[in-house]
Amino acid sequence: MHSRNMDSCKFYGANGKRYKLFWMGGEDRSDGIGIFIAEKWVDSVVSVKRHIRRVLILKTVLDNGLLLNVLTVYAPNSGKPEEEKENF
Repeated sequence: MHSRNMDSCKFYGANGKRYKLFWMGGEDRSDGIGIFIAEKWVDSVVSVKRHIRRVLILKTVLDNGLLLNVLTVYAPNSGKPEEEKENF
């Protein structure tokens, strides 16, 4: 798997029911964004990239050879300034 800016990849769960977390955070380890992928699909992941601060794009190849792009978007939470939430 090719990855850029990957901060963490770790498996969670019991054998046979595990998931891998692909996670990226800010330089100060805040504003993180991540996605869990079932273990059976991990070897199909070809890239995980943080497109912008709040968008993570995971690309995986399906069994039929098609490329699937999965976007994860993290909206500012209630603790963030109103301007940041409005800009989002």
